[in-house]
Amino acid sequence: MIRNPYTFTLGIILIELAHQKPWKLLKDEDRPDEDDAFVTKFDLVDRFTVGMTTLYGINYKKIVRKCINCDFGEGEYDLRNPRLRMAFYRDVVCVLEKMEQDWVELHKER
Repeated sequence: MIRNPYTFTLGIILIELAHQKPWKLLKDEDRPDEDDAFVTKFDLVDRFTVGMTTLYGINYKKIVRKCINCDFGEGEYDLRNPRLRMAFYRDVVCVLEKMEQDWVELHKER
């Protein structure tokens, strides 16, 4: 069950960015002969996040998982809830910003 379509979609977008391919292409390339009726989006997410730790680090993978499951430790799934919005900001926005800063610092010309 998709708990929040907005965070779920963000998780899919983050997977697409990590693999540099659209979701449909990822899905089709993964197992083209597999019957879609038996494969859930969650099964595919599990497959596509396996190597993410190596490529982008554990924090990126954690963000994807939190977004897909809308699990920010608040027991809430509606982004109108201020606690969930704050947790989303803390666990997604702030972590992505920190990752970007670290990347820029790492690749800065010296």
